[in-house]
Amino acid sequence: MAFVSAALQVAQADVFVDTSKDPTRLYRLMQIPELDIKVVRLFRDARGYVASAKGRGKSIHDAAETWRKDQELIADVTSALPSDRQFALKYEDLCSDLPATLRRLHAFCEVEPTDPPSSLVSQEHHVLGNNMRAKGTINVRLDETWRSRLTDEEQESVLKVVGPMNAAFGYVSR
Repeated sequence: MAFVSAALQVAQADVFVDTSKDPTRLYRLMQIPELDIKVVRLFRDARGYVASAKGRGKSIHDAAETWRKDQELIADVTSALPSDRQFALKYEDLCSDLPATLRRLHAFCEVEPTDPPSSLVSQEHHVLGNNMRAKGTINVRLDETWRSRLTDEEQESVLKVVGPMNAAFGYVSR
């Protein structure tokens, strides 16, 4: 709580956004009564996650299992929050209509809406540990390279592990 308070004071802000993807961290933050927690749950087709993991040398099956277990844990942790405290953000929606999606997100967060920049220069807007910081200009764009990075057999293998949950997020087999 001291860190959040200090960050808000330094930034002269009223809203603190924790962008970690760790459900355990969220669980712990939810235990702090002084925090008014809202959760933005960003998700994408599991095959996109698995294709990215494959590119880093991970096994298809292990990546699919990790995605499924992460989603189950996130669902478990967020089940304690009322639905009006949760915002489901589909990656494809964010990429296809960034301004409209951000307006909905700003309204959910109860912050003043701002127009998104057309691009970010990663050296000016980076997070240590994220390799995007070394890539120059960052543009929001839909990345569906998983469709070509994963063979049909690999996609079927992924869907055997994540199928019902992936479908619950609105993703169909093809």
